Amino acid sequence: MENTQDTHADQLAAALAHQMKTPIAALQAASGNLRRNLRGLLEDLASLDGETARFVARALDEPAAPPTTGLLPADRIAAVAARLETSGAGAGEEMKQAAASLIRGGWDTWLEEIAPLLRAARGGPEGRTLLLDALDSAARVRSNLGAIETSLDRVRTLSSTLKLLSRPARAEAVDIAGGLTATLELFRQMLPAQVRLTSRIDRMPPVLGGGDLLNEVWTNLIANASQAVGQTGSIEVEAGASGREGWMSVSVVDDGPGIDPQALPRVFEPFFTMRGAEGGTGLGLALARRIVESLGGALSVESRPGRTCFTVLLPAAGQIRVEA
Repeated sequence: MENTQDTHADQLAAALAHQMKTPIAALQAASGNLRRNLRGLLEDLASLDGETARFVARALDEPAAPPTTGLLPADRIAAVAARLETSGAGAGEEMKQAAASLIRGGWDTWLEEIAPLLRAARGGPEGRTLLLDALDSAARVRSNLGAIETSLDRVRTLSSTLKLLSRPARAEAVDIAGGLTATLELFRQMLPAQVRLTSRIDRMPPVLGGGDLLNEVWTNLIANASQAVGQTGSIEVEAGASGREGWMSVSVVDDGPGIDPQALPRVFEPFFTMRGAEGGTGLGLALARRIVESLGGALSVESRPGRTCFTVLLPAAGQIRVEA
């Protein structure tokens, strides 16, 4: 009965993953069109002043603050207005209004690029008002585009997860060291400069399983550690023979704040996440454990402030047969 239930669950996961292809493609097309439209709008704005071409690249590629609502602090408005006046963009009450508009659109950290646009705007105050209105529209498009792209990434993750969950473990010999080393190299290129990623990988016999599935495990565990340390910290990955004869061990350790003791028992639950509103599907660790257990292994965690360790134990090929 249990095998039948598992089969039905796998078939449902595969069907859902297939059905998600169309909305993913639609979201991707809409995102691409919005980005092209935003580029065109920003290029039109930048054409007002030939020295501000880098404004377009920054506005498209750098993370953007969302538009601000509510009452703005008077001292912040005054500070931005003073900088605009110093740059020669204008003076008086007009610059206070311009400052408020830029702050609301999240553009107040871009004054070096925007001040020349204000100076070059045709038609005096009216031209500058039109420019500020266009920047306000661009800010809203940029914010909505960011929300779409973030949601699209989450949907892609869900689709990939469903595909992996519906795929039976394949009985083939897999070199842990090769896949783990490749995953580490990818993360070394992506992690912030102040995050130190070190590894020690000993020679090991192959394990029985699927290479793509194990790579998903390493990716999820290292990504989880990188989220824990944030912009600065250290992550250590060790792999080799465990203290249990015929078993291999891979551990991922980070020096982040640790996992709340009340949350620790739930970290492997599907859809449970400690990342709050800023992201996370709550599927990475659940998927990692399911993959490891499907290969006859185990995934555990220990955590305290300054040290969190996820440990994967896998039997060497020949120790156990994986049921397809």
